[in-house]
Amino acid sequence: MVLLLQHLPVKKKNMVYFLLEKSKAFYHFRCFKTIFEKESRLLVKCLRKNRAGEFNSLEFNEFCRLSGIKRQLTIAYTL
Repeated sequence: MVLLLQHLPVKKKNMVYFLLEKSKAFYHFRCFKTIFEKESRLLVKCLRKNRAGEFNSLEFNEFCRLSGIKRQLTIAYTL
């Protein structure tokens, strides 16, 4: 499984995490969010994701709600 986090406006780069388990996606998203916000001095406001289960945990939903991150679901196989 690959977690691709893209469109960092400051340095125009992508971050790719290779995951052995879906359960690690939330941990790596939190790491990405921290790095992105420190480097860019911008906030993560939106997360576009497919309908796979790695970002559907109660813990992740609560994190997004508390952080003010809106989530957008995409149609399968379009990202």
